Amino acid sequence: MLKSHSESSPDSVYVVLTHLALARVHLLAGDVEKARAEYREFFDFWKDADRDIPILREAKEEYAKLQ
Repeated sequence: MLKSHSESSPDSVYVVLTHLALARVHLLAGDVEKARAEYREFFDFWKDADRDIPILREAKEEYAKLQ
């Protein structure tokens, strides 16, 4: 089950996905520290999500390459 910023907000999943988008933008811009921070925010919101969600797996692979 996806835990989000605000369980009552229909837009909450978009807020969480924005963190992933920002992580990718920062990475493309060469700001690895900001990218890491945004990935961590994304993972924090989705910490209780099903591990098999494709976008979550992709994000974890991307983040692992930053280590």
